Amino acid sequence: MSSDHSPDIELDDRLVSVIVPVGGVDLPLEEQLHALMAQQLADPVEFIVALNSDDPSQAARLDALLARLADPRFRVVPAFEVRGAAHARNVGSAAARGTRLAYCDADDRARPTWLQNLVNALHEF
Repeated sequence: MSSDHSPDIELDDRLVSVIVPVGGVDLPLEEQLHALMAQQLADPVEFIVALNSDDPSQAARLDALLARLADPRFRVVPAFEVRGAAHARNVGSAAARGTRLAYCDADDRARPTWLQNLVNALHEF
């Protein structure tokens, strides 16, 4: 799992970067972010929310949601130059600080062991 990272980003081999493409801020997104916060993972993790909307109200709602969650592992990257989840995933991947990347959607519900299971599978191969 690799991507074309920005040359200005120092990569961390221990860090897992989870990219979440987001078109709109709603209840399913909030539930997914809570599910990500509950991940049972021994390794350090960052959550990159790639906002695929140029609507200022969506950016404000996302900022307010992340402020309520108060988890420094979350960060937002703007990804609205091209509409679509694929573009948002690519932008999020380029901003990742980890060498191990995982992807989920805003309307998913990651079980608490989801990320640890992915990391375990990587070590098996």
